[in-house]
Amino acid sequence: MLTEMTRRLLPFLLVLAGSAQATVAPFGISLEATSADLQAMDSLYVPSLKAWVTDRPPRPDTRFEMVVINHSPRYGVCAVMGMQRVTSDDTGAGARRALDALRTELERAYGPAVPLDRLNAGSRLTGERQWLAGIAARERWYGASWHAELHDLPEELNAVILNVSTGKTTREVFVGVQYRAASYDLCMADLTQPAGR
Repeated sequence: MLTEMTRRLLPFLLVLAGSAQATVAPFGISLEATSADLQAMDSLYVPSLKAWVTDRPPRPDTRFEMVVINHSPRYGVCAVMGMQRVTSDDTGAGARRALDALRTELERAYGPAVPLDRLNAGSRLTGERQWLAGIAARERWYGASWHAELHDLPEELNAVILNVSTGKTTREVFVGVQYRAASYDLCMADLTQPAGR
């Protein structure tokens, strides 16, 4: 019988994929998925993002309203990111609470995170009520991460990243959890190459 905590961690943890060997499948999405696999799971390719987006991943987690998948035909899945919409005031209290709760869950699986809480030098957005404005202006960064060279991640992963971001306004606040494949750097570089290279 699964405990409630185990049930909530399932989208983040390893799942068995038809053999005795475990593979990483964030939100049930195999890092070996093809474009055809992504299309078959009812996702939509968004050219401006160079990514596939779905609100119905194979292993949904109700906290995340959408999953964004970066995929290169050459390298496969580069990254899978779940996006959780959160309610927060200008101080970012709700966003920080949501991220910190996810960090606590992920630390049970991957160990202590490398925290990130930084305001760029020279930023004028230093007031407590300007916290979210700093995130929106990309002058403030808040998150946590686990990296293959520092943590005991599955060999298929390069990193696991948590971050706070905003949409077009500071009223659209998201906490994202991104699983980066071992080939992430090559994969993302492949996505940025001009067509017909």
